Amino acid sequence: MDLVEIYKSLGEITRLRIVMLLLDKKMCGYHIENTLNVSQSNVSRHLTKLKYAKIIKEEKEGQKIYFSINPIFIEEYNLLYESLLGNRLTHVIFKGDEFKYFENKDKLDSSYCNIAENI
Repeated sequence: MDLVEIYKSLGEITRLRIVMLLLDKKMCGYHIENTLNVSQSNVSRHLTKLKYAKIIKEEKEGQKIYFSINPIFIEEYNLLYESLLGNRLTHVIFKGDEFKYFENKDKLDSSYCNIAENI
């Protein structure tokens, strides 16, 4: 893992918002799109950069693909991970994203999490 790539990745607000959402859960691209109100192509581009920096990983479950924080990132950059975790509900943007996700998660159709529609 390259520290420069990690900080470059986290230096962009949409990628940081994605990481903040994934700190304690796994999500598919469709749920990320709807929570952040960002297009599928933008989410896909940001997820690719976060995977390149090895901050997140993807996991296939049947026909669905989910994204979560890479355990290697947590292990190697534990202080950074803990800092992100501790600050995710103190900033109005991140707090709003969490609220929107939990408010809408049962309404979102998980069938849109299919592999073909994600990275």
